[in-house]
Amino acid sequence: MYRGTEFKVPHTSTCTIRTVGQIKNGDTVRVISPVFPSYNLTSGAVKSSAEFEVPVRLSGPNDTLVSDGKLLATLVCNDNDTQHMFVRERT
Repeated sequence: MYRGTEFKVPHTSTCTIRTVGQIKNGDTVRVISPVFPSYNLTSGAVKSSAEFEVPVRLSGPNDTLVSDGKLLATLVCNDNDTQHMFVRERT
């Protein structure tokens, strides 16, 4: 791949937490994000994203979230490092 042509992941983007129930700081949750689309090779359909898991980092150590499976959050990716992404509450 030529320098400068690789995809850059945004530092922050909106995602949807698909995990249902109470979520504590440090928990791992399943999310979907329009930054990571998936394709059905048979039908050619484009989904907003495949689900993947990331840890949650909340503002306070004792903070919690309650998710109905449609909770919007902020997906954080520092320095294009997709292996260490995390989710935080939207402010």
